[in-house]
Amino acid sequence: MNFKHLQTFYTLSKEKNFTKTAALLGCAQSNVTTQIRLLESELGVLLFERIGRHISLTPEGERLLPYAKKMLSL
Repeated sequence: MNFKHLQTFYTLSKEKNFTKTAALLGCAQSNVTTQIRLLESELGVLLFERIGRHISLTPEGERLLPYAKKMLSL
């Protein structure tokens, strides 16, 4: 887990849209997807429910969110 993965996770949790997240972070949508998959793989949990174009945080994602926010603010 690194700062970039946490920033992407945090931004995606707020935007709930991969395309908007990519635009805000100045990267390609595929980079956002890859970073989230790497973070999920490292943690061994799904952080987002993906249903078509709609995404939402899983309970595990909800638990990570305050920690990610705190880490990013430090």
